[in-house]
Amino acid sequence: MPKITKAKLKPMRVNRSICLDDLSIQLGINKQTLDRVIKAYENWILDQVSLDKCVSLANFGTFKRTLRASRTGINPQTKERMEINPSASVNFKISKLAKPRLIKK
Repeated sequence: MPKITKAKLKPMRVNRSICLDDLSIQLGINKQTLDRVIKAYENWILDQVSLDKCVSLANFGTFKRTLRASRTGINPQTKERMEINPSASVNFKISKLAKPRLIKK
C-alpha cells in the first residue's frame, strides 16, 4: 500500500458560487432563489445553535455549539501574560451513515 502524504490529501476548495451552480442545475432552480434558501437555512442553523440547541440532520450530521472559557495566555514574543477572552465555536460531527461517503474509492 502506498504511503499517503499530506500533499495527496489537500482538498480542492469549493466556494458558494460553485455550490449554487451545481445545485441550481441539479434542482432546476434559479441561483438567486437558491441563494436565498441557503442563506435562510444557514441563519436558521446558527440561530438554533446560538440558543444552545444541537441541530441534527438525519443521515448527514450534527451541529453543536462549544464554549471556551477565558484563560491566561503568554505572548511568545514579549513573554507578557495576557487575558484571552472566552469564545464560542460550532462543531460538526458527521453521521455514521454519511461517513463512508468520505472514503475515496
